[in-house]
Amino acid sequence: MNSELIISILSDSNLSEKEKLEKICHHLKECSIQPNHILNCYRVLNTLKFELSELAKDADPGSERIFRRVTNAITTELDIDI
Repeated sequence: MNSELIISILSDSNLSEKEKLEKICHHLKECSIQPNHILNCYRVLNTLKFELSELAKDADPGSERIFRRVTNAITTELDIDI
């Protein structure tokens, strides 16, 4: 999962804010349960968290709210996994 995927979800005008958040969180969950080494998962989630923080700086208010909620979900996932 990377920022391009998130941008494509956010750009989908057919989805409500809730649906966008649900899709992003679903992809996050899939990323975090991959059978890869935990260190790799940690790196991917931290990189994604950084990318989202950067994207949120220039986002519209609706997207910024989604970025913030997803970033909080990533932080929670990282806290649980460690």
